[in-house]
Amino acid sequence: MSDVPKELSDLSVQFFAIASMGAIGLRYTLGEILRPLHRVSAVVMALAANFVAVPLLAFVILQVIDLDRAYAIGLALVAAAAGAPMIITLTRLSGGDVAFSAGLLVLLIVVSIAYMPLVVPRLAPDAEVRAWAIAAPLVRTMLLPLAAGLLVKRLGFSTGAILSLLRVVTNASLVTLVVLTGALNLPVVVGVVGTGARVPAVHRGRLHHRMDPRRCIRRPPPR
Repeated sequence: MSDVPKELSDLSVQFFAIASMGAIGLRYTLGEILRPLHRVSAVVMALAANFVAVPLLAFVILQVIDLDRAYAIGLALVAAAAGAPMIITLTRLSGGDVAFSAGLLVLLIVVSIAYMPLVVPRLAPDAEVRAWAIAAPLVRTMLLPLAAGLLVKRLGFSTGAILSLLRVVTNASLVTLVVLTGALNLPVVVGVVGTGARVPAVHRGRLHHRMDPRRCIRRPPPR
């Protein structure tokens, strides 16, 4: 039974991502999602912040603080990854440009797939990151639901009932995620006090990756 909360948390991440991206596809056309990306300065700033500034900060932290290997790998994974469905929800709540956020999110996901296998091993030499291991969950939970929503809208189906259902799923999964994340991670946060890991704690909302740093540690071949 001890694994049930973690499994529910993982499922809530997936449901949140699928529902959020599916709703974007139902609300907007592909042209409306891609058109805001013509704002070159905003796109360049977003790419620089996500793929230059944050990894550079992680590199500095790893040079200054001697972290345990698992923590170092976890920090490298978080720093090199960008794009999360939470961006859509936060943009909508703040009254921002949801279409721009959706287009930027897709761009960040695509860049992350190519970027992480190149950067993570340099930030954490013990980490072994495969491109498909990164791409598979992103394609399954974000790009495919977005494409499905776009297709349904393109075919002219009524989307009102589907959007209402997706809104319920999004809200329920978000509440579940917040509650379970707090409950599951409180003992971990308390446990790392004094280990040096509390200083470089970095939050970027990487809900859709759910990567376990322990799986990225190279093990020596058997003798």
